Amino acid sequence: MNLLVDIGNTRLKWAVLQDGRFIAGNALVNSQLDRHELVEMWRLQPPPKRLAIACVSANTLSELVLAVAAELWPNLEIIAIKSQAHAFGVCNAYQQPEKLGVDRWLALVAVRRHYQLPACIVDCGTAITVDLIDANGNHQGGLISPGLTLMRKALAEGTEALQFHQTDYAFGLANFTEAAIYSGT
Repeated sequence: MNLLVDIGNTRLKWAVLQDGRFIAGNALVNSQLDRHELVEMWRLQPPPKRLAIACVSANTLSELVLAVAAELWPNLEIIAIKSQAHAFGVCNAYQQPEKLGVDRWLALVAVRRHYQLPACIVDCGTAITVDLIDANGNHQGGLISPGLTLMRKALAEGTEALQFHQTDYAFGLANFTEAAIYSGT
């Protein structure tokens, strides 16, 4: 059994992989993550053989996860995923390959493994990322912009009259400000 951990900008997510199938998963918001909470979530789980961890967030969260895992499962094999210049049939376009977010790197590797076709990979989370890969596995580069919530918050924080609203509205041309911001972002 393997425990797969993804520490993103907003959430810590994990899944249990056994015999090639996902059998469990969960998530915690990073701002609410502490040692006690993680121990409580993981202590009743059967001991994994391996933990694979990918982290784009603060190193302190990665250190916390690794410390809890080592405490609960002392014989655990740990695999820390890092972006590379060339691996798994993918050639990273970044001048400093390690600077490509590991989440984006893993998406490129997955697309290459499963499709081996040119692809445009779009990920909409805290940030919106777009990466292109050609049929030969060459990463063409990418784009990063704020995610939808960050865009709405930026408008609210950068202006006096616009407020942040968590409400979802119908997409399209709007006839009131909140819906216009929602559709605009």
